Amino acid sequence: MADNQNVVAHDGGARWSDLWKTEDYWAIWLGFILLIFGYIVFVQGGETKYAAQIAEQNAIMKAEAERAPFKTIAYLQAQSKKSKMVGTSLDVSKEISWLTAAPGKWSNNPVAAFYVSQADVDAKNAPLKAKQEEANAKVQASLAAAQLAENAAAAAQFSDEGLNTAAKAAIDTWQKDVKAAGKLAPAKAKNLFASLPLLMVAFLVFFGIGTAIMGRNVSSFAIGFVGLFIFAIIAMLLGNQKTMAYYGLGVEPWAIIVGLIVANTVGTPKWMKPALQVEYFIKTGLVLLGAEILFDKIVAIGIPGIFVAWVVTPIVLISTFIFGQKVLKMASPTLSTSPSRPTCPCAVLLQPLPRPPRAAPRRKNLLWLWASRWPSQPS
Repeated sequence: MADNQNVVAHDGGARWSDLWKTEDYWAIWLGFILLIFGYIVFVQGGETKYAAQIAEQNAIMKAEAERAPFKTIAYLQAQSKKSKMVGTSLDVSKEISWLTAAPGKWSNNPVAAFYVSQADVDAKNAPLKAKQEEANAKVQASLAAAQLAENAAAAAQFSDEGLNTAAKAAIDTWQKDVKAAGKLAPAKAKNLFASLPLLMVAFLVFFGIGTAIMGRNVSSFAIGFVGLFIFAIIAMLLGNQKTMAYYGLGVEPWAIIVGLIVANTVGTPKWMKPALQVEYFIKTGLVLLGAEILFDKIVAIGIPGIFVAWVVTPIVLISTFIFGQKVLKMASPTLSTSPSRPTCPCAVLLQPLPRPPRAAPRRKNLLWLWASRWPSQPS
């Protein structure tokens, strides 16, 4: 049993050095770094740039809401302008979007997933030009009709129910035409051959910081990470092929298939093994997933969202721990909280993920064979 490399040993103890020497905590630190960065760039940056304009549009919406018993044209125009005053509209956000762009869909030519020239875009948009002009003309016509109907209702001081109903119907028609015109968005040129190498470097630095502080070989990690990133791009390329995507063979299945093929044929390249920190990457993703659910709840339902996230979640975790220890008699205290994970996604913000108990061999199936050839730490 001592020679079995697939047994994970865990002494169940905790040390202060775990805060900077273990993947569990580095997943939390990296997740919070991204959250803080996002808050500063998107939330604070958006508020700084758009504060005065948002106040102006809010004033228009308030005045229109007091003036008419329905949403007027001015109200909806102000609402539309306000919806565009967000952090993702900032110039820095556009640069981040360019940097993080992923390979797109393709049919016959895989290069199209990475590169589309301006000439190809113009040729693709040519058939849409007439439709866009027609849609825009329809929007202008329905806007004029809505304006006439609203003016008639306003002349009666919005006291005529029939005129109010007619104005509301005309405005609804205008809004439908606006949405229809918005769906005719033109294609855009792209060149991922410039952005993907920079994205790889950004990820390498991001995960390399934790790797260095945990005392691992950063040079070996960097070399292996290049190969790992290329394999990820290959999986994304295969998963984005339209026929494969149609039959459900997306990016994730292809990542497993490619890993199985490589690991069980030529074998995992030794130079890549230092970068195959599977738990490191997955735990960081889980922290971000938990943060997304947590903050979505708070934003959506306010104070009750805080109650759900920070009161209900600990209660479920503690109750599950007691149930596992007292009722199920589980040998590992850390493993006792595992059943609560699916029902408490935001719990990933509260504590690190538990490790399996000592001498717990994994089940030997096909995925086990693949995983055994792709260890999470270099051998």
